[in-house]
Amino acid sequence: MKSDRTTRGILFVDDEPSVLESLRRVVETHYPATFAKSAKEAIEAFEQQGPFAMVISDFRMPNLNGAELLLEIRNRDPDVVTMLFTGAAGFDDVSEAVRMGQIYRLIGKPCGAKEMLQNLEDGFRQYDAIRAEKNLLEQTLNGAVSALTTILSATEPLFFGRAQRVKKLAFKLADHMGIHDQWRLELASTFAYLGYLNLPPAMQERVYHKRIVPDKVTHLIDGFPRFAADLVKKIPRLEKIGNIIISIPRDYDTNWQEEEHVRRLASVIRLANDFDEYSEAHYGPKAIHQKLKDRQHQYLPGAMEALGNVIDLEIDSLPEIEIPLRQIQIGMTLRQDIRLTDGLLLASKGTVIDEVVVELMDNYRRTYDETYLPAFVRVIEDPPEKDEGSD
Repeated sequence: MKSDRTTRGILFVDDEPSVLESLRRVVETHYPATFAKSAKEAIEAFEQQGPFAMVISDFRMPNLNGAELLLEIRNRDPDVVTMLFTGAAGFDDVSEAVRMGQIYRLIGKPCGAKEMLQNLEDGFRQYDAIRAEKNLLEQTLNGAVSALTTILSATEPLFFGRAQRVKKLAFKLADHMGIHDQWRLELASTFAYLGYLNLPPAMQERVYHKRIVPDKVTHLIDGFPRFAADLVKKIPRLEKIGNIIISIPRDYDTNWQEEEHVRRLASVIRLANDFDEYSEAHYGPKAIHQKLKDRQHQYLPGAMEALGNVIDLEIDSLPEIEIPLRQIQIGMTLRQDIRLTDGLLLASKGTVIDEVVVELMDNYRRTYDETYLPAFVRVIEDPPEKDEGSD
């Protein structure tokens, strides 16, 4: 596997300018490097200039020590390799630091040039190993999710359609906010709706459209996040996906027991889901944004600003066109349900047409007389995305 070391550099953090200057002389001819003289400056550099393969920090610094800083960094990017300059730190302090920050290596201070370069080489090997394992896991899981999505598209079009749209918006929000964990977002966005498989189709429609349902059904729905999380946690290495799913219904709160990265991903998915629910209730993007802004305390700080930057708020209604069902194309958005004449739902309003939906329609045309299918459907050709080049 090709290393990311040429594009993902190293962030060094130390409150002593002379130490940073020494590191600069040793490192800059070998690796791309960024230098910060405080924890605050390091976090700003990580968010604005990252991602980095490694972050190496002094332990004793004012306000936020090195262990606390590295824990904060790993909450933002679990793949980053972290090292700590120990200097005169005591054994108890260092032991706690390693436990808190999941630190890869402790480096004695002072550290000679040859030893420093060897530590960096070892760190990049560790980073490459982490990335290789993650890439393999992502490829395997993405294949499984694709298969699951195909099944859901045919059997559960209401909540499959929602999962599809929520995932798409969550990707954009996360990208705008610098949250780099697309595979966990995809898995959590898809698996979060598994609980609805427990409902009969007629009840699914009532729940989806927020119609009144019996109390026992409401109680059952309240348990769906736990049901989905328990299923996912049975798959090795997916414990965090389960934690994200459980956290989605909760208001964002830094006092949650879950780690910050889980809280951030869960809040992004919740915002995307809430947006979709209002959209299905026939609100335009501008009206939805205002409604969500009124309860922005429920979401991750900065999420509403991100939403305003990825959705065109000037669009209150979107132009619809009516086309023959045979002419639906990938990328279009359905503005009506597609049903057989007996009422069977094939694809729900709001579904973004992809290869799976196109193939599904083709299969039904080959299986049924075309009189069982609607001749025309209403669609939107372009999604309500904001032009990134606009002000």
